Amino acid sequence: MNELFLRVVEAGELPQSLGFSADSLPALITLGVRSASAEEHQILSIRWDAMELVRWFLANKEEILTRKLPEYVPRSSSIAESISLFYENLGDDQDDLVDDIFEYRECHEICFGLRGSRSVPAIYVGLGHCGYEVSIEHPDQYVKFLIDLPDFYLHLERAFKERL
Repeated sequence: MNELFLRVVEAGELPQSLGFSADSLPALITLGVRSASAEEHQILSIRWDAMELVRWFLANKEEILTRKLPEYVPRSSSIAESISLFYENLGDDQDDLVDDIFEYRECHEICFGLRGSRSVPAIYVGLGHCGYEVSIEHPDQYVKFLIDLPDFYLHLERAFKERL
């Protein structure tokens, strides 16, 4: 099983004038996947407040671990591709579905844990059709990794217990 990891290397200060709180953890954040053979795949690298992302993961833990995509979303190879297909096939007068899928995205799409950053691609974490996954939408392809998400949460909670 692949391991999702969050690597945090503290890095200077983030200006409070840009909205960062006094208890922020300025860091180089790397989100990645490590295979059983110890091969690492970097999914995201960004300099931002690590605590904002950690708090987002923890606040959405139950949703991420249990909520599947709504039934009306086309079933595809990954969460990222399924959501993309949903928006491509969206018809008129479907505001209620758009609102519902936005609520799903708020809890599963990494960019919502890094509000204000501009360089975060569409990265989803959650319960897909084949189990827990992290999936990414690139301009011309979708990438999916099956992951041990409960183990990720165990490590995350241990690593940041003192700061929460």
